[in-house]
Amino acid sequence: MRGYMGGMFALASLFIFSCEPWMLYEEKIPEFKAPADKALIVIYRGENPYGVENDATASFYVDGKFVSGNDQETIISFPIDPGKHFIMGYIDGYCKTRCDFQAGKVFYLQHKVFPILGGWGGIHVAGHSLTFRTPDEKAADFKNPDDEFKYARFNPKQETEDMEEDDYKEEIESYEEWLKDHQAEAKKDLEYPGY
Repeated sequence: MRGYMGGMFALASLFIFSCEPWMLYEEKIPEFKAPADKALIVIYRGENPYGVENDATASFYVDGKFVSGNDQETIISFPIDPGKHFIMGYIDGYCKTRCDFQAGKVFYLQHKVFPILGGWGGIHVAGHSLTFRTPDEKAADFKNPDDEFKYARFNPKQETEDMEEDDYKEEIESYEEWLKDHQAEAKKDLEYPGY
């Protein structure tokens, strides 16, 4: 009987856990201010281009460690230690950028997802990108009448996983290879000042 009850408890726990949402949403968007000893990363993602509906969720990592996630028309934020870091997002593949993050500054990143229609009307993610934006560019992006942004936080009741070490190394190698032909673009990202 004890084994039966234990099994039922485990099953009930699994059901409750699986019913928990991945993200928690707030209609009010907070004012973004970095702590004095940290940089604040703000990542926003508008409606997908071409009017295609696609709620593919993304996971975000700083130096391979999970920090948060997002989906369509959301804004997320998280503090990080100052210094040079890689920020990577994952949806069926990685997008990445690197910057020298300064304490007390806010760093705005626009996350764009590029979906394509596949066979039988299915939607696939063709790619996605992270682009640093100035406060003025961010304000202009927020005025898009098609976007109804909401602030999102990762649900702490959900389990998370960091990147596999081999995957992280592979993405760093991929970045280093890309860097050979994109020095100016990488320099611009690395020297983004924060605001």
